[in-house]
Amino acid sequence: MRARLVNDKEEGMVAAILAMEKLFPEKIEYGEWDVWDNLQNPNNINVIIEDDDGRIVGYILAIPQAEAVGYLKDEDPLLQDREGMYHVDQVAVVEDKRGGSVFRRLVKEMIVEVKRRGGRKLSSYIMNGLSNVIERMFENITEKRAVKLLSYGNHELFYLESDI
Repeated sequence: MRARLVNDKEEGMVAAILAMEKLFPEKIEYGEWDVWDNLQNPNNINVIIEDDDGRIVGYILAIPQAEAVGYLKDEDPLLQDREGMYHVDQVAVVEDKRGGSVFRRLVKEMIVEVKRRGGRKLSSYIMNGLSNVIERMFENITEKRAVKLLSYGNHELFYLESDI
């Protein structure tokens, strides 16, 4: 498997990411325009994992924390912009690759790029089952709180911040 950054509309990239979006509850899914916009934004970090056959099996999107605050401040007034922080907005792994190394590799590759850009912290809204996995991956959790956001389908989530 190989990991790589993508920040352009490559042939088949939007379709592959949209196929993985179907794994999310409907309210959380991004549409075609959203995916295309995320791929085009040079401030974003888009990492994919491809298997040996070139099939995209994982995707992670991190955006500057200021952008997350911009669109979520009304729903989460505790969300703050912090210098050098990125917000992990989307993570998707195809069903037949879950529970293995794809998720961990996505996170590690994204962290490498965040650090390369001068970032020092990460945040994310995590569905309940993933919060334990994330907490094992990061030793420096600086904030954890339960939250429900209408834009995330009003699901039980945890907001996490971590130093990297």
